[in-house]
Amino acid sequence: FIQGQAQVGMDDHIGTINKLGKPVVPIVYDDMQDFKEGMATVEKDKKQGAVDRNGKLVVPLEFDEVGEFDHGLAPAEKDGSFGYIDMTGTEVVPFIYGGAMRFHNGVAVVQKDDQSGVIDMKGNVVVPCQYDWIEGFTSNLSRVRKDGLMGIISIFGDVVLPVEHDHVGTFNDSLALVIDEAKGGYVDMTGQLAIPQRFSSNALTVSNGDFHNGIARALTSGKL
Repeated sequence: FIQGQAQVGMDDHIGTINKLGKPVVPIVYDDMQDFKEGMATVEKDKKQGAVDRNGKLVVPLEFDEVGEFDHGLAPAEKDGSFGYIDMTGTEVVPFIYGGAMRFHNGVAVVQKDDQSGVIDMKGNVVVPCQYDWIEGFTSNLSRVRKDGLMGIISIFGDVVLPVEHDHVGTFNDSLALVIDEAKGGYVDMTGQLAIPQRFSSNALTVSNGDFHNGIARALTSGKL
């Protein structure tokens, strides 16, 4: 049970019951996700919508996909295009994208013409769709990739670390691994080198070279 409800199945359908065993979300759906912000995506006959914690279908079953809600908005797919809806299923950001991720910190990564960009919760473009990949803003910074090279941008779209590096790791302990020509060092959250690129680098460094609890693995003379 989570917050008084548990998912149950019956006759190949799914819903929820309360602690008295009484149905809350009717057991009529083909699939159901966990609740997020009081809403859960449900699927029936290959169409998705969302129910609230009272079991009421508040987002109609008219979408090909409904993602998780964040601050009242969720990515959704309809007729092969992605946009964003509110908790009633009303379109907030037009369905003009080829892909859409959930919002984090007020922004979301979207795709158009196989390129990634960033929008805010009103649909305004923060970063044009110009990168091959944008990781997403679980913090105020995101890694990006373009033409095989990596860098870092801010939540406002500013380039913090130029997109010209062979590899950029994730920030841990406020430092990120940066590798160029098989030499690794670390940048701080302003994009400045805090530890020079003097360490050797290989596939193991890329996978395990990030800082954790103040310590990072480093390779010198072929040894960790």
